[in-house]
Amino acid sequence: MKELIRMITRTIWIITIILLLSTYGCESGNSTSTEAIDQAREEIDAAWLSEDADGIVVHLADDVILMPPNVGEIVGKDENRNFLQGFFDHFTMTELKAIERDVIVTGDWAIEMGLYEWVIVPEGGSEGM
Repeated sequence: MKELIRMITRTIWIITIILLLSTYGCESGNSTSTEAIDQAREEIDAAWLSEDADGIVVHLADDVILMPPNVGEIVGKDENRNFLQGFFDHFTMTELKAIERDVIVTGDWAIEMGLYEWVIVPEGGSEGM
């Protein structure tokens, strides 16, 4: 169970970094860019809570590569959508909150660092983890 939680946590981190590095061109000190990143983060979080793979994938670059632990490369929007849908077929996220979050914008890059807590319930399970 601990390994599953680690895998899921790593997947969230990888998705977050990919989303922020691949979809938004930003200029240093540009508050509009930071606002766009914040808006995207809110949309992505809402999509996780509503089990909306399309709502997450819409923020990905066409050539996105996701590398979750023990899975291998997942290339492109379609494969990522299928992977996320598979996750949602097995788990329901009941809580998601950012405990710490920092966005750094420099040139064309934006990096989000943070600590998130989330609770998922396995399909057919009664208790969240």
